[in-house]
Amino acid sequence: MNSNLDVWAIQSLPSELKTALDNIKTDNDIIIFTNVLSNFNLGGEKIVSRQFDTFLYSEENDILLMLMRGGEVIANDIRSYLDNKGFVYHEVSFAPISEKHEDDKTIPELWFAREEYVVDDAFADSISRTNNRGFDYFPFLEGSLSLGYTTDVESDDLNYLDEDKEAEFQVDGRLFRGLIRLEDKLILLINQGDKRNVTAESVNKIAKKYGFSCTVLENKDFSLESVQSKKLTK
Repeated sequence: MNSNLDVWAIQSLPSELKTALDNIKTDNDIIIFTNVLSNFNLGGEKIVSRQFDTFLYSEENDILLMLMRGGEVIANDIRSYLDNKGFVYHEVSFAPISEKHEDDKTIPELWFAREEYVVDDAFADSISRTNNRGFDYFPFLEGSLSLGYTTDVESDDLNYLDEDKEAEFQVDGRLFRGLIRLEDKLILLINQGDKRNVTAESVNKIAKKYGFSCTVLENKDFSLESVQSKKLTK
């Protein structure tokens, strides 16, 4: 996986776009990628019903901003913000994605936590939306998100291919270890060897801070159905 930038994923709340983009202070290296192919899996299960097809990447601003495929927020919304600010940016557009897609509305909003403050913000946000003070925690669940594109590759380019076929190339992505399920969202804990990455101790500290009770679950208890929107026991 290529970067350790702070991740913002715009899905069900378009108002979060401005909050995320307000973190941009310089336009030295802003790149917008469109027609992105995303591969997302949790616990060995491929999650095809939540995809991201646009992202903004900036090392200088420590931001990887992703837009949900089929969501209310589109690349033009990012362009409009940057143009209004007078920021210069570059664009990379891959070949259009041919396969049809429909987002599964029963999958809660996804939060990607590189560090403790994101988990803290997520718990505070849930308190403002729900009265539930319980959450499920899968501390050892692993997963990944890959952002990239596909292209036709000729057999002369890759001598181990017997015939021409489509190859997939990754531009960026993340590795996860640990998942928190609150009533209104899933928090994916990024784990890429960064000292800021969230530990079990941090999760416990934040839970106590907000008065949440925790149910620790094993990997075998995970399935997509187990994390789809449904009421949790308080």
